[in-house]
Amino acid sequence: MLRGQSGYPFRPNRDRARRKGDRVIANPEDHPAQSALPVSERLGLVQETLRTLLADAADPKTVEALAEAAHELGRIRLALDAPRPDSRRAHLRVPETIGTALTVGGREVDAAIVDVSVGGVGLVTDERLPTGTILRVAIPPVGWIDAEVVAADGDRLHVRFQSDGMTAEQQRALLDLVLRHYD
Repeated sequence: MLRGQSGYPFRPNRDRARRKGDRVIANPEDHPAQSALPVSERLGLVQETLRTLLADAADPKTVEALAEAAHELGRIRLALDAPRPDSRRAHLRVPETIGTALTVGGREVDAAIVDVSVGGVGLVTDERLPTGTILRVAIPPVGWIDAEVVAADGDRLHVRFQSDGMTAEQQRALLDLVLRHYD
């Protein structure tokens, strides 16, 4: 059986010889363990291969191209894992533990982020804030973001970002923070 550069087997079309540039799709029967994995996890394996190649690459253009390809695969995986349309969630949440601060009514409050999405964060804090409270939350790699408490459960706050106040750089940094779990 022939194998491509990635090591996956391929079968040339029986009617013509294989040519450079042909798209080759592995037969799932050749990889029963991998074909049973969800698509996102299978893409994660491809991402790992790209990261391995990235570590060995010396040419700056190759490094940049491999890094961008791995990042794009992360974005695709994020889209595949996004909540279903019938879900009450608009964005995928990923676990993240980051110490942070909130500003509420001009005073600073200590908190910890326990999960993050591009649309908001889950926080733990001793401060009891009612639903509808407007605040600012510091996301360490992103900066301060205006937000609103959409639900509170004991010491846990569910906060939605007010995206109209975010810069393009902040939106990209948030996406990168979520994508770290897909890199």
